[in-house]
Amino acid sequence: MLSFPSIAGPYKVGATTFLLPLRSLSVIGSAKLRHGKDGLRPALPLEEVVFTAFYPADTTESNGSKRTSKGIDWLSKPVSSSLRGYAHFRNYSKFFTWLLWPFIYLIANVKIPVHANAPLLNPTGALVDGRKPDFRQWPLVIFSHGLGGSRTVYSQLCSRIAASGRVVIAMEHRDGSGHVCVKRSPSGAVTTKLYIRNDEVIWEAGDMPSDPGSFPFRKDQLIFRRHEIYLAYSAFSSLVGNGHNTENSVLQTIDGSQVNLESWFKRTSGDLLRVRCDADVALVGHSFGGATVFSLLSNPPPSSEYPRIPATHALVLDPWLEPLPSPGPAPHSIQNAIINPELTTLSSSSSSESTLQESGTDIPNVLKSNPLPRMLVLNSDPFTLWKDHFERLSGVVEAWEPDGRRVLTLARSVHISFSDFPLLPIIRKASAEVLMDLISKLAISFLDGKIEDALRDARTRKMEIEVIGKKKDGSPKRRCIGEVGDVIVH
Repeated sequence: MLSFPSIAGPYKVGATTFLLPLRSLSVIGSAKLRHGKDGLRPALPLEEVVFTAFYPADTTESNGSKRTSKGIDWLSKPVSSSLRGYAHFRNYSKFFTWLLWPFIYLIANVKIPVHANAPLLNPTGALVDGRKPDFRQWPLVIFSHGLGGSRTVYSQLCSRIAASGRVVIAMEHRDGSGHVCVKRSPSGAVTTKLYIRNDEVIWEAGDMPSDPGSFPFRKDQLIFRRHEIYLAYSAFSSLVGNGHNTENSVLQTIDGSQVNLESWFKRTSGDLLRVRCDADVALVGHSFGGATVFSLLSNPPPSSEYPRIPATHALVLDPWLEPLPSPGPAPHSIQNAIINPELTTLSSSSSSESTLQESGTDIPNVLKSNPLPRMLVLNSDPFTLWKDHFERLSGVVEAWEPDGRRVLTLARSVHISFSDFPLLPIIRKASAEVLMDLISKLAISFLDGKIEDALRDARTRKMEIEVIGKKKDGSPKRRCIGEVGDVIVH
């Protein structure tokens, strides 16, 4: 069986994909897509929410025997839909798409080495390798994928975070940013939604954006993604907190498979919820998912009906900032203080003070009672060398981390190094495994509050650039000096 590398960590990992059907259809934005010969339909209908949960798993049967891990599919099924999705995302010709079939056939059965639909491990009642788990409750992590991604494309990172003792909700954004989304009706009929390219979006008269060059559709997608994440968080919190779902948030498995839901809402021996959703939530995102994290943190909940997500950590991987408002984005609490100066007070030693004083506003009490989440950005070589973008990123991060924490660049990494693609068994290289090990170590150390310790153990270096040739246009081709496994500290 072709599989990704095994998952190392204190805990075995399970995976269950949940579906939240919505009672009524909502349409985000005014963008349209062609439908049929002459018709149009909304580009961003919000009909259901889907995510895969990766979590510490109870791998023993009731009789004490071990569960057999058969893995879960990495590639969305049916395979033909995934092929169409990737070909459409890359804008490949039909001829080239046919050439891809042998490769798609080879990876069609690649498995993620986790336990499908296993029960959630009790954080206080079970033994792991002869000892009790370190957590009284499992912390919650919410993961947002990038363009062309999916809920399983970052399975290595999500599984490793889960193996460290966390529950990771990996979103399947249905905003047309994934390569394909498959929807099954109660009758079994399958419909697919492919990646939406900018040249496919239609704006009717009166709906045309005032500035078409400012990524208007991506901005609507960010609003859509915020709705999805708040809905997923609300429904999941209801499941683990109430033992049942509310009328508006009835979670079910995506394929109707049987799941031991009691393991999710049953309390610990200390009468605590097994998953902690009311505090210490971490937001993680890659590329457009990184923009989603910034968008979540710089805006209020998109509806008054949504509970606030108590985010204390933000891990942002190679974020793409161009769809976000400029200048900014900035923390919502700071923006709220600028708009509502009556919420402010005078005393603070934070270096965020200069930002507010320029607006005639002092440091708000809200920052004292609701401290900003800690932030870590992990960048690839190319995104760091994207000069204008990196300068903007540094300024944005400073709004959250005024004391200088922290943007790191991983030497010899590229944009997809944070995903599973370089680790596919057909094309896997040793350097890809080194990078994923490093990404995972830094991510988990940051979530544990031990990033400084991890950096002391890592091979760190200062930012230096070398010219290694010329591009086709004659401009110098540059790269960051360093070897695979080096961490560049800015």
